[in-house]
Amino acid sequence: LGLFSKALLASGLLKHISPLLLSLSSGIGLFTIPFIMLVLIVLAFIGIHPFILIVLLGQLFAATNTVPLPVLAMTLMFGAALSYMTSPFAGMMITTTQFLGISLYELGVK
Repeated sequence: LGLFSKALLASGLLKHISPLLLSLSSGIGLFTIPFIMLVLIVLAFIGIHPFILIVLLGQLFAATNTVPLPVLAMTLMFGAALSYMTSPFAGMMITTTQFLGISLYELGVK
């Protein structure tokens, strides 16, 4: 996957985050699905690649069993698609802005 994701998995940090996600997702119930997509988009804006986020969040939420796995997979893919379209760090966004001659903000947010 990459150095960042392997280091994060090896650090054991995800084991500490998993109980927090379990309590949060059981508390918000059905709103877990938009929460996952929002987390994907926000972290993509920070600069973490959406594919890495799919792997990490998929492992975290699959371990909590709060969302059925097919629903989790569709949620992660839809959130990643939104992240790819709005993240200013995506190669597709940078290339498109160069061709159209507009800013990343105009293309992604407007």
